[in-house]
Amino acid sequence: MSNTRTNEDKSRMDMELDLRSLKLKYEHELEERASIESLYRTSKDNLHQLESKHKMLVSDHQAAESAKKQLELETKKFEQSQKQYESEIDELKRILEEEQKTQLI
Repeated sequence: MSNTRTNEDKSRMDMELDLRSLKLKYEHELEERASIESLYRTSKDNLHQLESKHKMLVSDHQAAESAKKQLELETKKFEQSQKQYESEIDELKRILEEEQKTQLI
């Protein structure tokens, strides 16, 4: 009976050891899961920040493109006005020369 008792004690100790080992493994896995979930939340927050920055950059780029097009249009209008004024100046010079010639005659 002593041998049976010893085997039972050994078996109980082995089961207790297995149980402790499983508890430690479970606790370790819980810690790993918490760490992974924290990393996931951090990554998700970083992604949202990057998306916000990207949207802002796209918006800024679109505004800059719009301003550039507006400046190009204004430059074109200015150049057209300048050509018009130069043409009018040339016409006025021609008229002045003709008047000066007629006064000399």
